Amino acid sequence: MEDSHIADLKNLGQGKYVFGVFDGHGGMEVSEFVKRHFVKELVKNQNFKDGNYEKALYENFMRMDEIMLKQDGKKELLNIKKENGEDGTNESFAGCTANVCLIVDGKLYVANAGDSRTLLSHGG
Repeated sequence: MEDSHIADLKNLGQGKYVFGVFDGHGGMEVSEFVKRHFVKELVKNQNFKDGNYEKALYENFMRMDEIMLKQDGKKELLNIKKENGEDGTNESFAGCTANVCLIVDGKLYVANAGDSRTLLSHGG
């Protein structure tokens, strides 16, 4: 399975919740990496702290790429591969799409990367 998800109901502060689906391709290490880092990086983001949630989500998506490309990030990706029984090269060629919903005091913010989309439907 190359996919991962988050459903965080407690680490963002009262009235704040985040849900995300990360559709991995070419391996599962990137979707797992994002699962492990998304929330902790989001709460450190200054725009998140200031209530600029749209910008915070955008910056956090970019932050995932940034930390994955650092030496420690590359090592972690390889360790995730090994943890899941994947051997082979000493590089990761995996990636993932992302679909994230942030709810703050009843207001919904949605962000995506890649070809994953959010559909909001109201049942009648």
